[in-house]
Amino acid sequence: MKKQKGFTLIEILIVIALIAILATIVFVAINPSKRFQEANNTTRRAHLASVLDAIGLRIVDNRGTYTDTTCDDIPATETDVASGAGNYDLAACLVPGFLGTLPTDPTGDTGGSTCTSAWTSASSYDTCYRISKNTAGRITLIAPYAEGGETISVTR
Repeated sequence: MKKQKGFTLIEILIVIALIAILATIVFVAINPSKRFQEANNTTRRAHLASVLDAIGLRIVDNRGTYTDTTCDDIPATETDVASGAGNYDLAACLVPGFLGTLPTDPTGDTGGSTCTSAWTSASSYDTCYRISKNTAGRITLIAPYAEGGETISVTR
């Protein structure tokens, strides 16, 4: 009789078990939840930068001023960017002329209330971002619900 060459069932099972153990170690080392947090925070930074770019374009188009008949001046105190009383309605000034849609927080979770997960209309929205303007005229956009315990803000 000829002796057959190949792996036994036990050898194959041992290799599969070793691969599973190594995959588990790599998965834990990579820490996917931290990667998702970093990705969401990067998205927040990009959103804040694009809104500030749009505000800058509006100022340039209006010959150095932001306000006109449709847009009130940006408040000096930190105010939510949302529709409704007590909030600052940024959509009326920037959409659709300078932004296709108004960006919103990627998770839409404030830890209590929920923001609009995707901007749909200027009549009812909440971006989960905040805006303010200091006495020197510098505009600050803030993502107060950033993950990992940080608050993201961009000032121009």
